[in-house]
Amino acid sequence: MQFTVQQIADLLGGTIEGNPDAILHTIGRIEDAGEGELAFLSNPKKYADYAYDSDATALLVPKDFEAARPFKATVVRVDNVQEAIAGLLRMYAATIPQPSPGVDPSAFVHDSASVHPGAHVGAFAYVGENATVGEGTILEPQSFVGSGASLGDNCLLQTGARLLHGCVVGNRVRLLANCVVGTDGFGHTREADGAWIRIPHLGNVLIEDDVEVGACTTIDRSITGSTILRRGVKLDNLVMVAHNVTIDEHTAAAAQVGIAGSAKLGKRIQLGGQVGMAGHIVLADGVEVAAQSGLKDSILEEGSKVFGSPAKPFRQWAAEQSSIRRIPKMMEQIKELKKELEALKKGSGVV
Repeated sequence: MQFTVQQIADLLGGTIEGNPDAILHTIGRIEDAGEGELAFLSNPKKYADYAYDSDATALLVPKDFEAARPFKATVVRVDNVQEAIAGLLRMYAATIPQPSPGVDPSAFVHDSASVHPGAHVGAFAYVGENATVGEGTILEPQSFVGSGASLGDNCLLQTGARLLHGCVVGNRVRLLANCVVGTDGFGHTREADGAWIRIPHLGNVLIEDDVEVGACTTIDRSITGSTILRRGVKLDNLVMVAHNVTIDEHTAAAAQVGIAGSAKLGKRIQLGGQVGMAGHIVLADGVEVAAQSGLKDSILEEGSKVFGSPAKPFRQWAAEQSSIRRIPKMMEQIKELKKELEALKKGSGVV
């Protein structure tokens, strides 16, 4: 596909500095974009030096960005670069052909299953007894929908994704490659002799609309009731959600986050990569947790920002980190003071 810079600017409500008739055919990285490519400057502090000499045909830059020197490329200024690029990519993605409705001959669909005629079931996919697959939903090759499971409209199960028995998924949900939704949780109890006994998990997983579950992420079914992901939740790759967890609307977790059983997370929470969370704790709406932090206690103040392991408020964490950086210098000062003290003792005759 081809667009002029003017067409892109009109789509994004941007202003042009340079040639409005220049032709664009794809989006490139600002570090190495070339002729015919549109690059973007969403982080001026890190990438501004690349922007000035970029060989891209056009650059998207923030409306308020003050250039230190002229750009080689034509510039389109927009209010929010990341939003603009996301919108362009969505429009481009909408032009990519989707699989045709129908069931591949190699797929297995149980006679009692309900698959909408507008859905696509790919090669070697499996749809179990009494399962439901909605209109416009795509099951890629080797994906799995267990007995009694339900998928809404316009969902995507990528290759190897597993939606196990009895789990319920809303509309426009994306389950990415090799994720597992609805496996048993890590629930065991000890006998008197110390041996572990597995606790049956008789509940399910409930996922509301517009949720994304990343590749190789696992969401355990509940012991009773449901493990719940509310509308708009976004989970990155390799996230672990244990049994009976509830995650409220528009909360996001980066890669390798681990959430232990029965934790309750509020709305619009942000969890950085490798955050670890103890079971049965509560996080209030809007909490932000920095990468590699460890949470052992609930955080009940909305909008709190915490860092470290164990996690603590940002100001406390920053003060402690500052103190730690001063320790080597303090140790040298202590050594000097000890020398001075020894000299004073010798001079005064004190033993």
